[in-house]
Amino acid sequence: MRLGVEGKASCWRTLRVLSDGKLDPTRLNNLIQRAAQQVERLERLRISTAADAFTA
Repeated sequence: MRLGVEGKASCWRTLRVLSDGKLDPTRLNNLIQRAAQQVERLERLRISTAADAFTA
């Protein structure tokens, strides 16, 4: 899942660079930030799940 979210963020960053003002940069920045938050959440869940798996 994390790889998918990071790939999505990479696409948003690429679109921001290549859009030449044709796409709303604020919206792209928001999508990039949202993906970063999703990556952080997935990492917290991964750590929690790993801890549970190895302490059970």
